[in-house]
Amino acid sequence: MSKNNEVIAVQVSGISLLRLALPAIFLGLLLSLFTFFIQENVLPQANKKSGQMLDIIHKRKSIAEVELIKNWVLGKQNQIYFYDYFEKEKNASSISIFFF
Repeated sequence: MSKNNEVIAVQVSGISLLRLALPAIFLGLLLSLFTFFIQENVLPQANKKSGQMLDIIHKRKSIAEVELIKNWVLGKQNQIYFYDYFEKEKNASSISIFFF
């Protein structure tokens, strides 16, 4: 709009720059909210599904078969247990016990 001096013409007619920029600000805010919604709700499921498909294509073990838990559990006598993962097929897990 500055090439043909349209901004100056709009200002001379009494319209403020804020009112002139308001549609661009509103559109930017709307696009930001839409992008946030897509990132938080749509992409996690899509990434999970694409990972499952790639696991099938490459014939490798799926991440769903190796269940990632990462739990901290408080035991008796000031013991803390940390479970890193649990593999269902082999009944294998990674556990750490901390004594205090």
